[in-house]
Amino acid sequence: MKLTISLNGLDKSGKTTQSEGIIKHYGLVYPARKLKDYNGWPKLDDKSMSNWWFFDGKTEDVVRTIYEAVKFRKEDANSVDYPLVLLDRGDGMFQSVCVATVAARERCSLDRAKRIVESICGSFEDSKEERIFYFTGSTPEEMCKLSKRRGSDKEGTERSQGIYASYQGFLSELLLEKLRTGAYSHVIDATQTLEEVSKETMDLIDKTISKEIDPLKSCLLVGLGGLSECGKSRLGDYLRDQRGFKRVKIGSIIDKLAIKYSVPLNLRNLDIYSVGDELLATLFLEQLGREAGEHTRIVADSLRRFGFTKQVKRIMGSRFQIVYVETPEEIRIMRNTKDVGGDMLFSKKEVSRKDNIKKTKGADRIREISDLVLDNSGSFEKTCLDLDSFLRTL
Repeated sequence: MKLTISLNGLDKSGKTTQSEGIIKHYGLVYPARKLKDYNGWPKLDDKSMSNWWFFDGKTEDVVRTIYEAVKFRKEDANSVDYPLVLLDRGDGMFQSVCVATVAARERCSLDRAKRIVESICGSFEDSKEERIFYFTGSTPEEMCKLSKRRGSDKEGTERSQGIYASYQGFLSELLLEKLRTGAYSHVIDATQTLEEVSKETMDLIDKTISKEIDPLKSCLLVGLGGLSECGKSRLGDYLRDQRGFKRVKIGSIIDKLAIKYSVPLNLRNLDIYSVGDELLATLFLEQLGREAGEHTRIVADSLRRFGFTKQVKRIMGSRFQIVYVETPEEIRIMRNTKDVGGDMLFSKKEVSRKDNIKKTKGADRIREISDLVLDNSGSFEKTCLDLDSFLRTL
């Protein structure tokens, strides 16, 4: 899986703040560098760069520099091994930036500016990206008013502030034009509170991630959850040996993902479980799809993380059946004695210790979203019969 997401909108629409939140939430995100961090730009400080952009540099040089930097960024984004790539403004928006810059510099109409940009570098070829647009007003005046209120009128030098306001006005017109033509399919009202905008952004990305990959379209996935010594492993063996299921260990698949993404994770001092549940669930299903082969029935154990399990269920729906195995504590303690030399007291402490670890991950809460609570307090044969009866209804 590799998904590119661009955040678009007028200056001060909240792109940077949302970008920071996305990186923190999902973990395995590659934020492409700012355009000015790629080769080809003049070596100038911020003040001098602003003057070069609007006054001192040749119009052709400014447009060509932006265009070349977009190409460098695209190559950079394509080269990294991250499941999520984040762009501060998409390729198409930078074409609007060029046009607005030319219109402001040359004091010409947008139509004239578009022709100038096309004569210099042709049209920008958009990357395959999910474009999120932060809407800040239905007119250029409304958009610029909000941008100014948030502080963008202080950008640049005293010399460039007037032309910058003109540039913002032109850019607003272009963005609204793109919005009307459907260039931005994901639109979020950025005039809401920060919390509301962040929630909408995350919800939208979650839905996009789950649509991006689901290779198990014709499969039935049965997930086994429950506390220590409840019988999950034995039931997994039964479904594999007696009912033809392919059995997989969830932890083993997650470990493979940790190895695959070890470099980007280590760069951020994270582990694989720091990745957002939505992204981890999608990467898990992608890896599971590779391992499933031709199998159409799979049993996975053990379900330990509530958030992760809930996201797998959200993606797969009824094709993922959660079976929570429930066994009284005294029976589980008795079963565990075989691993501790028959010491009942020590067995009780061990079961309690392992239960507490699982509960910190939400393993007990999986019961709340289960499709079947399977009583395993009687004979194993009876438990298997109950499980078979449930599976026949699917």
